[in-house]
Amino acid sequence: MLLACLGLVAIEARVRADKHEKLFVSAEDSGEVVVIDPKAGVVTGRVKVGHRPRGMRLSKDGRWLYVTLTGSPKIGPHGETTKATPGDRNRDGLAVVDTNDLNVAKVLKAGIDPIAVDLSPDGKMAFIANQESSQVTVVELATGATLGTTSVGSGPEGVTFRPNGKEVWIATTQAQEIYVLDSATRKLKMRVGAGSTPRTIVFTRDSRQAIVTDSQGSAFVLIDGLKNKFQKLVLMWQLKTTPVLRYVPQPYAAILSPNGKMLYASGGLGESIVGFDVEKGAVTQTIDDVGGMPRGIGVSRDGKTLFTANSASNDVSVVDIAASKVQKRIALSGGPWALVVSTN
Repeated sequence: MLLACLGLVAIEARVRADKHEKLFVSAEDSGEVVVIDPKAGVVTGRVKVGHRPRGMRLSKDGRWLYVTLTGSPKIGPHGETTKATPGDRNRDGLAVVDTNDLNVAKVLKAGIDPIAVDLSPDGKMAFIANQESSQVTVVELATGATLGTTSVGSGPEGVTFRPNGKEVWIATTQAQEIYVLDSATRKLKMRVGAGSTPRTIVFTRDSRQAIVTDSQGSAFVLIDGLKNKFQKLVLMWQLKTTPVLRYVPQPYAAILSPNGKMLYASGGLGESIVGFDVEKGAVTQTIDDVGGMPRGIGVSRDGKTLFTANSASNDVSVVDIAASKVQKRIALSGGPWALVVSTN
């Protein structure tokens, strides 16, 4: 009986290990979500979702992919329009993609210029950062009803629930602060200074620390998760790496490893990946020449492989963590932005 049970456990573990991972990548320029088989290194599907899809979140069961859409034009130094034109607010929204048949089930109202989204731990609400209006919009996912909006600092681009679900942290790139909201009342609890351009917030597993990427400051900002106070900056230009990196990393998006021991950040204009040891509080790994402007980043379930969405080189990189080396680059036209990993 014991041997039979052990056999079943082994089979179940093997099935889980063999379950095929796939990547969902938002393609900002082509208005699509692209599906990639990273093992085969090929694009397996595309779905039109709307204008300028950027931030994404996957439901816990993997069935629904939530994608921010904006009617605002691209403005910036990297091949976008340089003169502001009026946005089409009818194009703003939160696309709900059914990952089973790769169709857009519906598009929910999501405030002005949605750029990032996070889901409450119970999966019932979405908190959406509205970049242009400097607000956060809260949507009830079952009904699509807007529950309210909260004004925050200028240029909100990152939104992250504290693991216990009681707070939502908003990274404001222009106000240079983290706005901490009570998730139940949606009211501001406090503001915390966070470098020069805070973009992404990741909590450690025990919530004792929040790690914030600061792209233009080329730094990680460490915040005490218990006292909600600034701790220190980890500056990329002070790194002593072998070999020497070609460019200084500009941390953009970030993700924890499955065991919670490492945080990996895409290097943006630095064209690299930076690995931060949570316990040591220091950068212990850098991977150079990942691709042009890696923004989105994901990690495989076994913690052995990283994936980056490279917007400037129009591809996705598959990176061996142990070897600190790019295994392959998968061509993906359309301006890759965010990336999520799914095993469903």
